Amino acid sequence: MSKIKILSENLTNKIAAGEVVQRPASIVKELVENSIDAGADEIIVVIRNGGKTLCEVVDNGEGMNRDDLLLAFERYAASKIATVEDLTQLDLAYAPPFAPAMGNVITAANVLLNKLTKQTEGILPQQVLEKLERKEDFIFLDVRDPQNIVMVCDACCQNIPVGQLKERCAELPQDREIITTCMIGLNAAAAYRILKRQGFQNVHYLDGGVTAWPRPQKKKES
Repeated sequence: MSKIKILSENLTNKIAAGEVVQRPASIVKELVENSIDAGADEIIVVIRNGGKTLCEVVDNGEGMNRDDLLLAFERYAASKIATVEDLTQLDLAYAPPFAPAMGNVITAANVLLNKLTKQTEGILPQQVLEKLERKEDFIFLDVRDPQNIVMVCDACCQNIPVGQLKERCAELPQDREIITTCMIGLNAAAAYRILKRQGFQNVHYLDGGVTAWPRPQKKKES
């Protein structure tokens, strides 16, 4: 008998909304948080049979109008998220089974927000190719772990994992341009910020990471 099963639409909808229930306490927590969000200053919780029979929360908070009620059941409808800035403020404590995924969303949102507000400086893969063709002097700094590296070019490449970068930044010259890269750009952006805080001025990170690199890549020789 196959162990892999296609999830039902009902279950996938619950996962998408972060509503998988592990125990009755998680139901009460979610309902009470909703009451607080609705501005309630009086909340009554009714529990029967340890929450297995009934979990009921009654409050005096602000309700929703008809239009909100209809929208609440649409996919990707939310009351707290409307902009990139809102994504960066997501509460990681919400829906613990999905906190790692939410962490990636927050990281990506912060990268995008920093780029939109000109707090970080990315560079497109095509621009890096043009630098290589002009034989410009720069360091292509791959911040992935060595076992994960796939080389995008033979020249000017150097590897320092992002977790070691702060301690090893003295290995890098401050008088040369440094372009950080990783698989999709998130760690490259983190490395960019580390180098900036360490006083490096001429730093960029590769937009989209090596995933966006337009030429064939090859595995790094050990």
